[in-house]
Amino acid sequence: MREHIFEPVGMKDAGFFVPAEKRARFATNYSADMEGHLTPTQQDGGAPTDYATEPTMPSGGGGLVSTAEDYYRFAQMLANGGEIDGKRVLAPATVKLMTSNHLPEQLLTGEWGIGQHVMRPGFGYGFNCAVVFDPAAAGLPDGKGTFFWDGAAGTWFWVDPTNDVVFVGMIQRMHGATITRCCIRAMRRCMGRW
Repeated sequence: MREHIFEPVGMKDAGFFVPAEKRARFATNYSADMEGHLTPTQQDGGAPTDYATEPTMPSGGGGLVSTAEDYYRFAQMLANGGEIDGKRVLAPATVKLMTSNHLPEQLLTGEWGIGQHVMRPGFGYGFNCAVVFDPAAAGLPDGKGTFFWDGAAGTWFWVDPTNDVVFVGMIQRMHGATITRCCIRAMRRCMGRW
């Protein structure tokens, strides 16, 4: 991943752990306790939330830590069709597969979802991205073709190619789907006013 994604995209801090020389820059990660109060998550160490040691088996689909700048560069590369700063990272056809809905209509019923995203008419899933392929049917102000991804700690990126928007949000709260959902709704309301 470092050779084929992180380095060409210019992601200086992305990885599956935070080395000792960068630990002072690592934001505190929070979880809600039984009463709903935020508490630092696993201060005493241990995977996956302290990210202090290299995992024995990194997951290609989760567990990365990075910075807002790195996350933005990755999202911008996708917005550019797989290229950034003149470097081709993904083929345009690959990005199209990632950012196009592949779910059949019979699954777009609003009865199930992935993480915080409920699949419904106009809102589906590509190869690893949620996709707004018909904003009116989805009841969203997003531009057609908007795609996004959210992470475990309330991080997300969102690309609206119709309105030329690339957005990165980070709240550092494990399993913060409700908060992330509220933040995304607020950003969409703001986008509808622009």
